[in-house]
Formats: sequence, C-alpha cells, structure tokens
Amino acid sequence: MEPNPEQMSGTDEYRLLRAYCNKRKKSRSGPSSKSTAQHMSVACFASIKRSEIPLPTDGIDIVADKLTQIADHVPLVREYIEEDSSDCDDIIFKLVDILKESGDRLNEEIEKDRILVKTLQQSFTYSFFKKLTTAFIESVTVVRGPGKESSEKETEIAMTCEVTSRLTALDLQPMNRAMGFGAAYLKEHYSVWAKNQGGWENVLASEDEVE
Repeated sequence: MEPNPEQMSGTDEYRLLRAYCNKRKKSRSGPSSKSTAQHMSVACFASIKRSEIPLPTDGIDIVADKLTQIADHVPLVREYIEEDSSDCDDIIFKLVDILKESGDRLNEEIEKDRILVKTLQQSFTYSFFKKLTTAFIESVTVVRGPGKESSEKETEIAMTCEVTSRLTALDLQPMNRAMGFGAAYLKEHYSVWAKNQGGWENVLASEDEVE
C-alpha cells in the first residue's frame, strides 16, 4: 500500500527530515558554505521562506546536525552513466548517479534528460522512491569519521536524509511529496532501531560529533 505523503507530516521522521534539509540550506548560504559545498552542498527548500519553516525541537535538531556531519564524510563519486533507456532499473541507476550532483547542476542534469523528466513527473511513487533510495545508499562508499566509527544504521539514515533533500530540491516534484516518501522510508526501515535507542530525539544524542 502506497503511503500518503501528507499523512507523514506530523511524524518524527518528517520532522527529522525537515530539520536536516533546513541545515543543508543554511550551510549552503552561510559563511562556511565553500568548504561544505566541496562535499554535499544541497539546495533544499529553495522556494520556501525561512520564516515559513517551523523550527524542530532541540533533540531532533541535534540529531539532524550530527547526521549532516556523518553524511559529509561520505564521498559521492559519479560514474557518468550515459545510456538512454526506459527500463526502470536503468533509470534508477542513472538517477542515482545524477543525484550525486548538487544545487543548480542537479536540476540541469535532470531537465536535459526527457526520460528522467517523464519518470519523475508521472511515475514518482513510493515504490520508485524506495528503490531509488536503496540504490543510492548501496552505491556509496562509507568513510568513517576520524576518532569515531559511525554505525551502518547511522550512515544509512544520513544517506536517506541526503537523497531526500536532493529530491526535494528538484523543480519537478512538490516538496511535501518527496519529504513524505522520505519519512515513510525512515519509518519502514529504521523506526524499530530508533525506538530501541529511545526514540528519534535520542538517536546519536550521546555520540561525539564527527569532524
């Protein structure tokens, strides 16, 4: 059964994604954006005024901050897939590759590919999102932060937030749709683990920061 993106907006998973994307937007426009952009600068909430974004609770905000630190240690290396195919798996593989770009270049890469545009406009379901996010996570090489080894779960959650934030930045999709699917993915794959940690607000709360 396809989850309703709008029904996810009140969940902790959605709040976590909102906090994560808000931090990506701030790092992109802040004074230290140059060094951040070398890794994973993301255009999140480009059309949303900061005053319209409700601030997350402190616990969620702290977790989102540490997830961005984990994500910043995961290099996104493109493989430059050039094949023009309408096969679903090929489309997902190519989109994963393009999503490793950021900012304006991400939108430019998507918009010049008619098959990707059509897919994102007409076939962007939760099932498609789930395959895409799983493929994105599996495509990256995990690099451990110095002095601390991020667990596999933590890295996967950070990558889920990152790919969701990049999809959110696309002009072809409503922001809430990608956010809702991202929240549903977190809930499906990681809610039990988060509950065992004491809830999303306590995940990573006692961990040292990743530099």
